[in-house]
Amino acid sequence: MQGRITDHGGNDMDILSAVVEILLAEGKPLHYKEITRLAIERGYWSKKGKAPESILNSEIALELRRHGKRSRFQRVGPGIYGLREWGIEEYSH
Repeated sequence: MQGRITDHGGNDMDILSAVVEILLAEGKPLHYKEITRLAIERGYWSKKGKAPESILNSEIALELRRHGKRSRFQRVGPGIYGLREWGIEEYSH
């Protein structure tokens, strides 16, 4: 089940929707730790919990496993994610 966070209007939204908003605002791929930091800093994350970075990384990884090329995200480096719509070359290890 996806984690829930709060948007700027105090409304519930899923973590991945916040990731999309953050990536769009930054305009470039980011490491999941930076995405987490920005989510907390910008008030998207309503509670930090014990391992917010791990939770966020797991949510993105799960989306990629479930949806593959149809996912909103793509991995562009180790722990670095961008939006598929940007057309950046996909990372393969």
